[in-house]
Amino acid sequence: MKILLTHVFLFFLFNNDISKGLEGKNEKDKIAGTSISEFRGYYRRDLSLTRPYHSSNLALPHWEVMGDVEINNNEIRLTRDEQGQSGIIYSKYPVSSRDWEIMLTFSVSGRGKLFGDGLAFWYIKDIKRGTAFGLNSKFKGLGIFLDTYANEPHGQNTQFPYIYGMINNGDKEYKSNEDGMSTRLGREGCTSSFRNRDNIQTNLLIRYVGDKLSIYTDVEGEGKWNLCFSVNNVILPTGYYFALSSVTGDLHDYHDIIAFRMYEIDYTGRNEGKRVIPDDLIPQYLDEEKDIIHGENGILSFFKMLLLLFIGSALIALIVLFGSKYYKNHLLREHKRFY
Repeated sequence: MKILLTHVFLFFLFNNDISKGLEGKNEKDKIAGTSISEFRGYYRRDLSLTRPYHSSNLALPHWEVMGDVEINNNEIRLTRDEQGQSGIIYSKYPVSSRDWEIMLTFSVSGRGKLFGDGLAFWYIKDIKRGTAFGLNSKFKGLGIFLDTYANEPHGQNTQFPYIYGMINNGDKEYKSNEDGMSTRLGREGCTSSFRNRDNIQTNLLIRYVGDKLSIYTDVEGEGKWNLCFSVNNVILPTGYYFALSSVTGDLHDYHDIIAFRMYEIDYTGRNEGKRVIPDDLIPQYLDEEKDIIHGENGILSFFKMLLLLFIGSALIALIVLFGSKYYKNHLLREHKRFY
């Protein structure tokens, strides 16, 4: 009995220790419901875009322009409402801050009842053109996709327009024919009716703080943030570039950028146990369902898993042992009754 109690104690001790690493998933959201005019960090003008823009030379301060981009005083048009358009803008300077917020104000509009394809926000290592909203489908970094056209049905819970993400180290491919569903970050996303919002500015907040990525929207003009999705254990290095892109194919829309504001966040809550060089990190998502073995404390967690398996086996063995003894005693008593 002492052995049994010891095993039970160890089980709860280590199970509780593992669960502490997952507490962040259930912590109260501090951004949802707050005003979109609030900011929480240091504004980086050299990594931001605000109007009025100067359209005379199709240039943007601190940003590069590629493809069919058009610039006027009030907006940066990534694509016109025409077929075969592709527009990309990206920051000239790499991002040195490990924690940041992006507030993106944009507009997607068009005349057609069928429309596409949407636009993408990127935190990316290299700017190469490709099939993922105009950029390389085997990118390295983070992509947040504001997808307006479903290339295949995905069920009632995934109605388009749909916002979702992807983390990649160049070893996976974004597949537009399946709307990126097989590589969707954390299997998370949200439906968001951001298209054709007349006289309403559409806002998106992308917050990456403490290895947690959270996406918020304001598409109803309420002036406050609503949580789209949030994913823990997202690892991103420093030294990558911000980018925005859009493409049209047979279906098309206007895809316009109104403002892009970047804020550095001073976050000191990481407990990494050893010195980490942010530039050397590998972009990845440590899936919590797999993190028991493959996470940052992988070796320790592996031994904890072995211990849990041992405890489970020990409990089964004890049940079998006591059950066997009880059965033998029962047979012995029944045998004595006949003498």
